[in-house]
Amino acid sequence: MTNHIYRIPPHALARMPLLTHLYLSNNRLTDDGIPDRVFTRNARLKTLDLGENNLTSVPVNLPVNIEHLNLASNRIKAIAKETFLHTPYLKVVHLQDNDLLPETVSRAAFLHLRYLQRIDITWRPRTTQYNLPQGSASERHKRDLSHTWPTKTGWVREKCKSKPSACLNGELVVWPNRKRRRKVS
Repeated sequence: MTNHIYRIPPHALARMPLLTHLYLSNNRLTDDGIPDRVFTRNARLKTLDLGENNLTSVPVNLPVNIEHLNLASNRIKAIAKETFLHTPYLKVVHLQDNDLLPETVSRAAFLHLRYLQRIDITWRPRTTQYNLPQGSASERHKRDLSHTWPTKTGWVREKCKSKPSACLNGELVVWPNRKRRRKVS
């Protein structure tokens, strides 16, 4: 169901300091429709759902204690390294079905997120890559798009599925760090 909300008035949430979950998905929110300081007084906000809107970037000044952030099905084009700098408690981030490409997502944006458990990203397919001849260098690269992103709590690994074209739609999973065992001689 949609409410056709296209903007949040600057002080709309100011009198709700105990708010913990806010669901604004499936509306018409744009970057201009979310004022910079709209979440300032919502320090207890843990879940923010802004999926299925018209955002082209991640909103600035998100609450520090946010744990679950849904930005799926928007038009977000890039994730800069400072995007999640002030949200250290993020556990789950949904970014699938946006206009993101592997080269427009900074891996550094996720490095400081100690509690990160899950990132969902679907890369937009590049139609020109589907028409490459079998065995070409670009075709081999397309099959081997497994990037590993280090984080403080584990490794975020993009795993490709068995079909070469499915590698363009990556699955990001956080793997726990494993300590290396030393051989005792």
